[in-house]
Amino acid sequence: FYITYSVNGDAAMKFTAASETPDATTGAIIRNCYIEDSHFAGIQFKWYTASCMAEDNWIEKSQMGIWIYDNSHDNIARRNIIHRLYKWDATEDNDFFRAFGTDHIISDNVGYGTIPTEVEGSHVDCFQTYDNNGEAIDGIVVERNYFAGFFDTTGILQCETYYGCGSSDPIIFRNNIYDVSDYSATYDCSGSNCLNGFQPGAIKIDVINNTFIGFTHYVLSGGTLVENFANNIIYN
Repeated sequence: FYITYSVNGDAAMKFTAASETPDATTGAIIRNCYIEDSHFAGIQFKWYTASCMAEDNWIEKSQMGIWIYDNSHDNIARRNIIHRLYKWDATEDNDFFRAFGTDHIISDNVGYGTIPTEVEGSHVDCFQTYDNNGEAIDGIVVERNYFAGFFDTTGILQCETYYGCGSSDPIIFRNNIYDVSDYSATYDCSGSNCLNGFQPGAIKIDVINNTFIGFTHYVLSGGTLVENFANNIIYN
């Protein structure tokens, strides 16, 4: 399928539950689609989805890549390519992934090609989650993804928490590659939170076996609250 969609605040493709009851949408798949110019997320997993999958899609020049909503569980986003985030809507940020809910897997995806002048005013995150609205965030695994080019120095792994991100099961970041070597001149992170943007209160977060390329300094914000930071490679 080839899809182009230009409505602010609405995703190009989405898993949408018929009712606000647990597991209202189960087992659906979005596969092998080319999605272009979405003024919101390219793909959304809406509330009350379970065991749904987005795989082998190409998302081109969208406001955001893939967004998994709260009150959902066991969804998978894998082998998708997200290229050239674009600020269509001035009221929204640009993120490759946002995820809420429980027990999701985000794996083997590629995010690259964002042009700084096309996302001005945005905080560009590779992965973002937050619970200031009371969302449940547990047991999310982000693994074997490759992110390259431009994204914000504090937005590589962004977890803003007020009630306790990963309060039951850890949020796991493992075996990912983050490459900002093309923009290394802008990544002098001395005095700032360069490597990741975990905010105070984030708990049970594992950062294991990742590679960070092109960083001139290594600063871990909230490092004492990260449950396991091990076997990562950081170099410029």
